[in-house]
Amino acid sequence: MRTMGSNGGCEGGRMPWVLICLAVLALVACGGSYGTLQRSSAVDRQFEAYEIDPNYNYFYSGSDNKPRAIIGLEKNYTLVSKLWKPVDLTPDRLNNWIEEMTNFKGYALRNLGSNILDGQGQAIGIWYSLEDFTTIRMLGDKQVSIYPPVGRPTFGENVRYQLP
Repeated sequence: MRTMGSNGGCEGGRMPWVLICLAVLALVACGGSYGTLQRSSAVDRQFEAYEIDPNYNYFYSGSDNKPRAIIGLEKNYTLVSKLWKPVDLTPDRLNNWIEEMTNFKGYALRNLGSNILDGQGQAIGIWYSLEDFTTIRMLGDKQVSIYPPVGRPTFGENVRYQLP
């Protein structure tokens, strides 16, 4: 039979702490590594000059005519997501998409070009969208899950800024 100690837990107060430690360890083990976006005016210029980098596979989220976001991911990475559509991006298509996204040809008030960084801060891709909030989860073995933007623009709340 267990007796209650003066601290209200099991004798010696060890059992609650052991359970808490085990729960924290389980959460850390399941958490994985997360990446982030790093705001970049160079990425802005790259997209707005309709430059297609042959080292990237491109994907978009949203409608075929007016995507909410466009990403380029290094070819040695695999995007694990059913929420992005792969695209064989051309300068003409990119020009049309940016015009639709910005409503002004070649001029964007709020589009945000960013580098996509892995959990160690290394660039693995590029992001272009009116929205700058996403979750980037590194799944290991060069696999990544990137959530499409949701909701309204957050104006830099999840982005590290890099000066030109």
